[in-house]
Amino acid sequence: MEGQRDYWALRRRVSRREMLGRAARGGVGLAMVSLLGCAAAKEATPTAVKPVSGGKLTMAVSQMLGADPHRPLAGGAERPVREQVYHGICNLSPDAEIVPDLGESWEIPEPDRIVFKLKKGVKFHDGTDFDAAAVKFNYDRIMDPATQAYDKPRLEQAVKSVEVTDSFTVTYRLPGPSASFFYNVAAENLGVIVSPAAVKKYNNDLTQKGVGTGPFQHGEWVMDDHLTFQRFPEYWGKGLPYLDTVLIRIIPDETVRLTMLKTGELNFIHRVEPRYMKTLGEDPNLVAKWRPSLAPLGLALNGLKPPLNNKALRQAIAYAIDKKAITDTVLDGMAEPALGYYSSQYWFHNPNIKGYTYDLAKAKAKLAEGGYPNGFDLELVAWSGFPNHTAGAEVVQAQLGKIGIRVKVVVPEYAKGIAQWRAGEFQALLGKTSGPTDPFRHNTANLMKDAPYCKNSCQPNARIDQLIIAADQTYDKAERKRLFNELEQLLLDEVHFQYVIAHDTNRVAYNKRVQGFLLPLEADTVNLTKVWVS
Repeated sequence: MEGQRDYWALRRRVSRREMLGRAARGGVGLAMVSLLGCAAAKEATPTAVKPVSGGKLTMAVSQMLGADPHRPLAGGAERPVREQVYHGICNLSPDAEIVPDLGESWEIPEPDRIVFKLKKGVKFHDGTDFDAAAVKFNYDRIMDPATQAYDKPRLEQAVKSVEVTDSFTVTYRLPGPSASFFYNVAAENLGVIVSPAAVKKYNNDLTQKGVGTGPFQHGEWVMDDHLTFQRFPEYWGKGLPYLDTVLIRIIPDETVRLTMLKTGELNFIHRVEPRYMKTLGEDPNLVAKWRPSLAPLGLALNGLKPPLNNKALRQAIAYAIDKKAITDTVLDGMAEPALGYYSSQYWFHNPNIKGYTYDLAKAKAKLAEGGYPNGFDLELVAWSGFPNHTAGAEVVQAQLGKIGIRVKVVVPEYAKGIAQWRAGEFQALLGKTSGPTDPFRHNTANLMKDAPYCKNSCQPNARIDQLIIAADQTYDKAERKRLFNELEQLLLDEVHFQYVIAHDTNRVAYNKRVQGFLLPLEADTVNLTKVWVS
């Protein structure tokens, strides 16, 4: 492939403009920016009004369990902390384009070697300097079994080693070509840099005391009540952040959060349930904003526990689910009923995928094929703190009841539910997983036989693992699309890991005094660096 040869011949520093230009011309593109495509509408830039520095923003979340990006305790619940406190080697724009961050430029002299030039003059919140040694320290910390880093298996797959060339140059050596490398580093926790000095000071546990290079630094943390951030006066972003203080309050009850937003006690809430968006949008003092996301809402079915270790029974459940009814009622039509496994916002979307239609006759036939013509008992977990998950579980309960599957809905506390999922201590579970910009991260975390969320609940499937790896090892976009399409069909046929019901939207609401917030495509991201309050 001529474009691929040109790609690997590259020996010079490449700017973001050049990367975007290469992607637009159809070449491979250094940061693989073109892989997302243009399916998702871009978030409009706020009206140009001169920002005002100072002030306080108060937001609320349903739960907050920790500030250590390498040891997340609750999926996306920690992201509001991560976005304010930390930076990574590179990052994602609101429209999911790769942009420089602590790594201000990079080059790829060989397919398996990526060299980053680091930003100079950056300090951690504890006053220590950021440099290449800090990057190497963070890699070693994740790889150290004592850290118990959630992303350690993914990092082992993605990177062979990290080497310090000089004080501000670091080299990532990869096992081979990796189309998802920049998204892996940018979009979650693998590239997030914490202070080495703080790790040593707090005995390798930053759960309640995150120290990074971000625009805000930790203030007071009262577990299960609130967390404060203060502007970091030595932040490297010129003139940023605008806010003096961010107060995050932990308020599990959404009706309480909504009431406090309307009365002005809160400025900002995210993860708003769909049924409230219209009412919030009609309030003259509020902004209610949403956009399509990549995040799937689905029914995880434990393929290692009887009776769902029987594929025919998993298929029976798939036929018995009326996805449109759930989307229209539980999500107020503010989501995309799933055609296949992946969102239509992905560049490799296949509109001709052969999924499951709502068909009770086929569902009953599959029950009989699986040896349970009269149905069976099933326990369905729905996490607390997400009313639409609980409501969705109740709709699923009613729908499966039509074919004789007797569903009991249980709602554990959120962290306990996450732990159950990872440990495989469930029969079925309704929940939303993150939809990363490049699906490789989601695939390796959820779909492969040794993946954190799959190893205790998915039937091993060698072809699934082969397709995931092959799609990452080629930079040929057409070939990646072919592999992803084959993978998606196989996931559907096997009802592997999760039967996707809908692809959710990102939804936030805030007071009109809040300015400058861009709603991202990436789920759960709340970056307040350029937000100000009029």
